[in-house]
Parts: sequence; structure tokens; C-alpha cells
Amino acid sequence: TLVSYIFLYNKHIKDEIGRRKIATVKYSEVKQYYLKKAGEGLGISSIRNLQNILGPIFRMAFRDGYIQSNPTDGLVHELSRRKDWSVKKVEALTLEQQEKFVEFVAGSYEFREWLPLITLFLGCGLRVGELTGLVWQNVLWEQNLLRVDHTLNYKTALDGKCQYYITFPKTQNGARDIPMLEDVRKTLETLYERRDDFNAGSRIMVDGYTDFIFRDLNGRLYNGRRINQNLFRMQQKYNEQEEAEAK
Repeated sequence: TLVSYIFLYNKHIKDEIGRRKIATVKYSEVKQYYLKKAGEGLGISSIRNLQNILGPIFRMAFRDGYIQSNPTDGLVHELSRRKDWSVKKVEALTLEQQEKFVEFVAGSYEFREWLPLITLFLGCGLRVGELTGLVWQNVLWEQNLLRVDHTLNYKTALDGKCQYYITFPKTQNGARDIPMLEDVRKTLETLYERRDDFNAGSRIMVDGYTDFIFRDLNGRLYNGRRINQNLFRMQQKYNEQEEAEAK
């Protein structure tokens, strides 16, 4: 969280509001600043993150007597009520779309290495970090359950370098056991049988966790950015193929 806030501050705030004397910043100026950022492509969640940085700064200045009021109070709530300020709607794939997508990936020489990950995504409803962080100890074969109790993250650290690290659910409800569908279990059984075919001699350990289920042919762990980039490529190639067949 700290690293993310520092990144957002340096990228979006430092050279604009960040260089102003705090007592000169007005409510209307912060509002126009947020609208400008929205016009540059930032979504509501990113604007809220900017507010999470600026709000406490101005709140502390108000409590210390440097300013007479907090120019960010209620601002995001006001903007969220605008008719032209809507949250991007996320649409889930239909069952037919899922089947076509899986069939395409399975038959693609370029993308078929991603089929096991996609099978677990669709069959378990896992978040990216939960999926990439799975280790073989998370598979409870006898109970036919997949235990999700940690997340693998890959983000920029304070030294500016990207690194992997493990985080845990904030509440007990975040940790859960997911029943394995037939396709999910078969996929994991196949991966387990071939777990020593590649990279058997190179063990990766992240915060005490090792034996990760998903690693590429070069022994590297997967991360959200890489997965998203390849999902976008799969989408493009699938749509190109479908358009060609339609013509």
C-alpha cells in the first residue's frame, strides 16, 4: 500500500498540487484536478486512491491549524453522483463464450500452455494472485478440495525493483476451501504427474512458500500483468479468427 501511494503521488500529484503551498489549495481546484485526471483516463477507483492520499494530508493540516477547512471533504462523493461519471461495467463471459474460448486456447500452439490456468480461473473463480500463489500443499486430494489461504503479489518495492511477496486474507472468511470440479481435478492431476518434467532442479521460494503449481518452461512464476497481457492477445487472435471465418 505504501509503495502504491508513493507511486501515485510521484506520478499524479507531485508536479501539480504537490508543489503548491497547502493554504492556497481550494476545493474547486481539487475538483477540477480530479476531473482533469478522469479526462486523462483515470477511473473512479484511481481517483479514490488519489483522494486516499490527499485527504489525510489536508486533514492533518486542518487539525494543526494551517488551513481553515479540508478542500477534499466530500469531493469524491459529489463527483460519483455525476451522470457522466459511471463505473465501467464488467461483463462475465457466457457459458457459450467460455466453451469457445477454452476450445480456441486448447487448439492453439501459441496459447495452449495457458490452458491449465484458464481451466482453474473458470472452474474456481480465483483472483489472479490466489491462482499464481497456489502450491501443491493447497491441493487436498482426499477431500477433493482446493485450499486458498494466501496470495502471490508482484509489485514494485521501495527500492524501485519489482519483486514477489506473499500476503494473507484480512479476515478468516477470505481463506476458503473450493470443491474441485472434474476438469479442475484432471488438470491438477496432470500437472502433478509432470511436476518434475521441467525445472525440477530449480526451486523458487517466496516468503517461505515453494513448490508452486504454476511455473513456465523457464521456471519463472506467473504474475498478473503477464497473464493480463496474454489474455488480451488471446482475445485479439480469437476475434481475428472468428471475423475471418465469418467473412
